[in-house]
Amino acid sequence: MALIDVPSLISFYVYSLTAIVFTTVVLILSKSSWGPLPHIYIKIVQYIQKLVAPVPDSEWTGRREKIIEKNYTGMFYSQLENSDISELSCDLTRAGLEAIIQDDLTNIIDAAPTKRWTMMTLPVQFRDQALPWVIYFSGLVFRISVLMPIRLSLLLISMIWVTAVAIISFIRPYTVKQRLYVCISYVRLFCSGLGLVARYHNPQYKPKSPGIAVSNHLTANDIQIIFSDVDYDAPTGYTVTGQKHPGFIGWIEKASDRITSTLWVERSHKSDRQSFQKQVMAAAKNQKVDPVLLFPEGYCTNNSSVIQFRKAVFEDDINIYPIAISQNSSLGDAFWMEDSFIVYLWRLFTSWAIVYNVYYLPPMTKLPNESQEEFAQRVQTLIAQTANINVGPLDLKLFKKKDEQERYKDNAQKLLSRMVLQAE
Repeated sequence: MALIDVPSLISFYVYSLTAIVFTTVVLILSKSSWGPLPHIYIKIVQYIQKLVAPVPDSEWTGRREKIIEKNYTGMFYSQLENSDISELSCDLTRAGLEAIIQDDLTNIIDAAPTKRWTMMTLPVQFRDQALPWVIYFSGLVFRISVLMPIRLSLLLISMIWVTAVAIISFIRPYTVKQRLYVCISYVRLFCSGLGLVARYHNPQYKPKSPGIAVSNHLTANDIQIIFSDVDYDAPTGYTVTGQKHPGFIGWIEKASDRITSTLWVERSHKSDRQSFQKQVMAAAKNQKVDPVLLFPEGYCTNNSSVIQFRKAVFEDDINIYPIAISQNSSLGDAFWMEDSFIVYLWRLFTSWAIVYNVYYLPPMTKLPNESQEEFAQRVQTLIAQTANINVGPLDLKLFKKKDEQERYKDNAQKLLSRMVLQAE
């Protein structure tokens, strides 16, 4: 009986992974790709998933199931029309109970909803079946021994690439075409390190200058995911915007300053927020500046809702290019819910894939007699409908910030007290 040649197996394993990583890098730097192979891989994984845990596609959506059907959502007091004090008190009580049972914000910062077994957790619901357990443990070995090292290597290469090209830019400034090439190469390397498999729809509606591209927001990586669909021969990329961060993300932001147009904001400083808004509006009206990429929700969500848009940029004579992002979380969840970015990356590295659908929508402008708030809500609703997710009635800063909670409570108390006095 022949013995297993362990050194040869290890060599084959290392050489195979190295070949995959090397080929991926060469394809990206040569302005090419793996073509349909990543999508074929997704279809195979989904076939196995449906075989073991069948759920009709018509029943699987990104929408989170509701605990109850609520009569009152968001600023519920605006929906109260009773003039009788007894009816008004009953309605207020009902609205309060509905908010306790199912509020409008908590469920959008949890793990993304899915009705299918992801094959990434123990199949305790199939305890009497052998096949799910075999698939789970064999999948675990595959995800950790094959997918994780490939993705980690590609992410590290993307970091080395963006650092190197940023350093070179100090020595030899890039032309517009060269900046676009190194930026697209970086974001595609980065996205391959995340395990992204994306489909981009309606390319005829891709954002153009001048204007603002607005999108719903899952993760800090959405910038790279959207930017990676820019063609190497395109006239422009994007003016990237976002919150200033320390650490790993801050490093990426500083390197990005050298290879593309950027606008960063420190949200804790009011003067910085005001200056940022002025810069965004000036860039959005400048034909010579790349279209501004903005996430008007202000926070990331789990893709079960599009929360209230900030209205500041929805002004007259501004071209708004809506982009809707939809995630299939049954193969991997891109939403960052962990306290540590390293833990978050580990989850991405060991997921089956991060599957996105990105929809470019026709450009929109503010209608006559339409307020900024109404325009923002119209764009928000269109994006939510395209992504097949809910429209959130509130701003997530109400959940995140104590002062915003106090302000909301004070306003609600004043309005409700006036309503009670009118009903008496």
